[in-house]
Amino acid sequence: MKKRINGLIIYNKEDIDKNLFFCDHIIETGREYGLNIKLVLNDRPYREIMTDNISFVINRSRDHLISAFFEEKNIRVFNSSFVSKTANDKILTYDHLKKHGIGSLPFISFSIKDPLYNIKTLAEDLDLPLVLKPSCGHGGDRVCLIKAWNELKDNLSLFAKTGKYDRYILQKCASDTGKDLRVYVLGGRIVKAMLRENTSSLDIRANFSLGGNASVHEMTFEEKNLVQSIIRIFPSDFTGIDLIYDKGHPVFNEIEDAVGCRMLYKYTDIDIIKELINYILCQSDKFNSKQL
Repeated sequence: MKKRINGLIIYNKEDIDKNLFFCDHIIETGREYGLNIKLVLNDRPYREIMTDNISFVINRSRDHLISAFFEEKNIRVFNSSFVSKTANDKILTYDHLKKHGIGSLPFISFSIKDPLYNIKTLAEDLDLPLVLKPSCGHGGDRVCLIKAWNELKDNLSLFAKTGKYDRYILQKCASDTGKDLRVYVLGGRIVKAMLRENTSSLDIRANFSLGGNASVHEMTFEEKNLVQSIIRIFPSDFTGIDLIYDKGHPVFNEIEDAVGCRMLYKYTDIDIIKELINYILCQSDKFNSKQL
C-alpha cells in the first residue's frame, strides 16, 4: 500500500482569510485522493520551510523565489517559477508574448519616482484617457482611469506614500470599458470562460471580487484562437488568462498566476479544485520519488 503523498500549499499571510474556501477545499479533496496537503504561510523566510518527504508544492503566494527554491530541490511546483515570475509582472508578460507575436494595447512603464514630466514625455504617443496600474499588482489593486494629467499626478502622489509598488504602467484604454473575459486554463486545457462586467460607470475594473457581475460565456472563434495561442507559448499548470475588448475584438490583458475560483463555484457546477487535484495526481510521475 502506497503512503500518502505529502504536499504543501503556500499563501501569503495577508491573503489567507479571503482564500480559506480554496485552501480548505483543496486540503479536504486532496485527502480523499491520498494527498496529505499542509498549509504554510509565507510569513517567515521560505528557506526555513522543511522539505523532507515533500513531493509537490502548490504556490499561491505569487512569489517566484519560493517556486525556484523548491524546484532546486527537485520538488514539483504548481505553478513553476517561470510562470510565477512572468505572470506576476505585467511588463515581463507583455514582453514575453510580444516576442511570440501576441500584442497588447500600447503602454509605457515607469518608476513611481520618475518626474511627471518624464512620464508625460514617454507617453506622448498615447492619448488620454489611459489606464494606470502597477506592474506587479493583482486583483484590480490601484488600477484606475486617468482622464487628465493632474489625475495621474494625484494618484501617483497618493500611491507613493505607501511604497507598495515601484513600477507602474500607463496603457491605452480599451474602447469597450468595464468588461473582461476570464478564461480558466488547467494543464493547457480551457476549462471555462467567464465574462465579468462592471455595474458602476465610475470604475473600469470588472473584477468579481470587487463587485462586478459574472456570467458563463461561450467563447467565439477569435477569443478561443487568441487564448490557445497564448497557451502554446506560455505553458502553465493552473492560471487565468484575461482578455479585454477594443473595438469589438478581444485583446490580451494579463495572466493570473494564483487565479481565483469564486465565479466557477457560484455560476457553474465545475469543481475546479477536484480537477486540479486530479491533474496533480496525473503529474505524480514527475514528483521526487522518495515517497512513492
